[in-house]
Amino acid sequence: MRKHNVAFTSSEKTHKVSENECSGDEFSTNELSRTKLSETAELLPVQYEPRDPESDSFRVIVTIPGLEEHMINCEMWYTSIKDEERISLSYTWLPSTPSHEVRINGRIATVEENLWSFLRAACTDGIEGPLWIDSVSINQANNDEKGRQVPLMSQIYNNAEEMLIWLGCTKEKGR
Repeated sequence: MRKHNVAFTSSEKTHKVSENECSGDEFSTNELSRTKLSETAELLPVQYEPRDPESDSFRVIVTIPGLEEHMINCEMWYTSIKDEERISLSYTWLPSTPSHEVRINGRIATVEENLWSFLRAACTDGIEGPLWIDSVSINQANNDEKGRQVPLMSQIYNNAEEMLIWLGCTKEKGR
């Protein structure tokens, strides 16, 4: 049986939020892995609107509760360090395969397995954002943007209302 674990830090303590099972159809990847939505629908890749390079703005996303045709739906917008409370996510980018597609502002983005598992849990368990997730909030295809966003990361994490640590789905033996 697989479980997913979420923890958050608050006042220099780490708290376990939930330990939910990741078994059965709820977290099944076989259907999504076989059929990519972008191959079957006329959706374009996610579009990253340019940001003011002189500002402290960055993107956050929120998951839309529930799953539409096995697709994770999110909305993304700009905020700044002081403008909006947010949850910052810490997780591993590995494994990088399989990758999965999610819908952000009606467009397709590809995410790694571990992030996809977190987003599925956020949709089904009601983890409410807005969320700052480095691999999605920063346009990974734009080196200039990455160069401007990386120096803001410590402020983004330090000024977050909550810090989630996603440990991923694990296989438990003997429990």
